Amino acid sequence: MHQDRSDRSRVGLGPGWPVVVAALALAVAQQACSNGGGGDPPKPDVDVGRSDAGFSDADQVDENRGKSDTAPDGDSMQRGSTIGPEGGQIPLPGGGLLSVPPGALAEPVEIVISEVAAPAPESFQAVGPFHSFAPSGLVFAVPATLTVPFDLEGLQAVPEDVSVVWSTDGGTYEPLPSDVDAADSSVSAEVSHFSDGGPAVFPEAMAVCCVDGVAGAFAGFLSLEDCTAQGP
Repeated sequence: MHQDRSDRSRVGLGPGWPVVVAALALAVAQQACSNGGGGDPPKPDVDVGRSDAGFSDADQVDENRGKSDTAPDGDSMQRGSTIGPEGGQIPLPGGGLLSVPPGALAEPVEIVISEVAAPAPESFQAVGPFHSFAPSGLVFAVPATLTVPFDLEGLQAVPEDVSVVWSTDGGTYEPLPSDVDAADSSVSAEVSHFSDGGPAVFPEAMAVCCVDGVAGAFAGFLSLEDCTAQGP
């Protein structure tokens, strides 16, 4: 006896075929997920050590090495420059100017000028910035000219009383022949060697000791009692 085709197909599949199909579908879905169908998306290739400008962090460190956070300004307490046989000028950090004429130096010299605290000896009254000049003891074949500002506010003195004082042997200061520019409130003097100094007034420049019993001397020279004892 012959069976028709539909009967043969029903016999071949059997009653468990829906379970088999479902298992196959589940296996296919799991394979798709393991091959990138789910989970985190792929990450792009990024060089995290390099900025948008094309410089790496290491490059930036190298570029900044040796630089201070802020650039030095014009009010630095020290200034330096190399001056040779042709001469030259250096502005002083506390105000003023050092002028070295041609022929004063036989070879280039690195000159450093530092503003220092004005001394307070009993022999004179500082009236402007004092500076130290290096190399200490440097001798000029032709004298250099030092010009410094002064301020006489509050003092019984006139511009003609001001002179440049220059140290000689570690603490002793002597006045130098000086030219005063009263309009500019500056005083100039020639220096033949490096040391330190600045503008000052000496007590002997005081014309009057007492005015109505009030001391007219410079601070630190004479007390009111000394002044009154000396009389007008």
